[in-house]
Amino acid sequence: MKKILLSIICLMMLGIQSAMAITAQIVLRHQGNVTQFNPDELPSAIDAAVDGDTILLSAGTFDCGSGITIAKAITIIGAGAENTIFKNRIDIYIPDNPTLTAHLLDGVRITGALYVDDSVIGLKLRKCVIDGGISAVGNLTIIREMLIDRCKTGVIALSSRFMDMTVVNSDVQVYSSGYTPDAVVFSNCNVHMGYNSNTITASFINCYITNWVSNAAVNNDISFTNCLGPSDFWEKWAGATQSNCYTYTPGSTEVDNPDNFIKLGWLGTDDTAVGMYGGTTPFSLEPNAPKVTNYTIGVDTKTHTLNVKMTLSAN
Repeated sequence: MKKILLSIICLMMLGIQSAMAITAQIVLRHQGNVTQFNPDELPSAIDAAVDGDTILLSAGTFDCGSGITIAKAITIIGAGAENTIFKNRIDIYIPDNPTLTAHLLDGVRITGALYVDDSVIGLKLRKCVIDGGISAVGNLTIIREMLIDRCKTGVIALSSRFMDMTVVNSDVQVYSSGYTPDAVVFSNCNVHMGYNSNTITASFINCYITNWVSNAAVNNDISFTNCLGPSDFWEKWAGATQSNCYTYTPGSTEVDNPDNFIKLGWLGTDDTAVGMYGGTTPFSLEPNAPKVTNYTIGVDTKTHTLNVKMTLSAN
């Protein structure tokens, strides 16, 4: 409970500072203690952190110069991808092939690309915008059990270096730069499929296909279940496995309206609208910080103390 309260206090401090238009701030949380850094000291905050620590960022733009490297199993939480912006690229280079148990990035926008420079297990991104896309760097880099949750990304360059990856309720661009394991799953996503996508062997479930390119025979290992795509997409991808898929006419009205999807019966396996606004966790960039949904304040006149009760929720 103390850790939760400490997190709320830190986030409230950052929120108040943002609301008052005070310069963006950085807070490092380590074993119940907090240290504040100036907005140009993000590399210093990362250097000071150890595995398991959390860095909280207020709204604002953080200039990373030519880029920053995250080399520790930490969590970086922003004030929302529309508010907390990393200017330039981020490299993830955590040695010794670790298994991560927490979200590495949550509620931030990266104007450059996100590069994974060494093997890692359990890399998790939530409610992030990554303008420059996601790539694995180096032939020996293997990314296992990666989770992309409610994110918007530029191109994800799929290859055999992405293993057991799950992408949920996200807006993503994908193409294949080589063989992709069929353990890669896209669920309730809006998917823009780019060049060389015919070599992808991933599974697409409850997805809305909004763009496509296929100039060669499609790999028979790719599968679409309860997906929505234009008629010529299904014609070009006739070699793929299809189950209960739907067709729309390009340029038709309200094709991006999930309520219209439901009206027309374009439903996923869970009976919600296909695409990123369906499923149990619809796409949203609203910050994940705990929010006070109800509270009471009372004064104990005998002990001269203030009693506060709060109900918290997180998304």
